[in-house]
This record gives sequence, C-alpha cells and structure tokens, in this order.
Amino acid sequence: MHIVVGIATGLSSGVFLANTYLHASDFNAVEGLDAFDGTYFRFVDDTILYSSLKPEVLKEHFDSWHANIKWEISG
Repeated sequence: MHIVVGIATGLSSGVFLANTYLHASDFNAVEGLDAFDGTYFRFVDDTILYSSLKPEVLKEHFDSWHANIKWEISG
C-alpha cells in the first residue's frame, strides 16, 4: 500500500509522527485565529474549527502553512 495523499495514521507510530508533524501547524492556526474569531481543536489528523469567516478564507490560511499539506473541508 502506498499513501499518496494524507498522513498515515493506521499504526501507532503513524499517530505519533502525525501529532509531532502537525504540532507546528497548531501554532500557525492559533496565530491566525485572532483575526478569524474562532475556536480550533485537533486530534491526530482531524481538526474541528468554529469561525464566523467563510470556509474558503480559513482553508486558504491553513493551506498556506506547508506546501505539501492541503486541508479538506467537510461537515
């Protein structure tokens, strides 16, 4: 099996690596949330974000953190 998109979290080591890697993205999210007037929660590779801004604006901000990580809006 080859992961092309996303973070491999099937193994316990994958969960550890995902948390370690995405920990830096938490700081990026929190820095921008003052302007977004929102609340941010993350568990491994799942994120919940409440904000009064349009989803497209939030996605642009999150996608700007790292060129290889693109966020997906669902819900």
